[in-house]
Amino acid sequence: MGVHGTGGPGAAPSVGVEEEFLLVDAVTGECVPGAEAVLAEAGAHRWAATGGSFQAELLTSQVEAATGVCRDLAELGEQLRFGRA
Repeated sequence: MGVHGTGGPGAAPSVGVEEEFLLVDAVTGECVPGAEAVLAEAGAHRWAATGGSFQAELLTSQVEAATGVCRDLAELGEQLRFGRA
């Protein structure tokens, strides 16, 4: 994790979050391939309107959810709640 400035001196700070999710069988707890189906369902999610996104990862049992760039923690919290709904 790092801190990257996007503006010059005095630029307002921003924050964003990326979450990695492993897809597991509810009974066995084993990782299961299912990213394609999850991403197809997520494509219909309105989170993209807020700058959020769902993306594939290297493993077919893993997906990433990322917020957009937020101006403050309140906006970040709102995006996280909306994306997780």
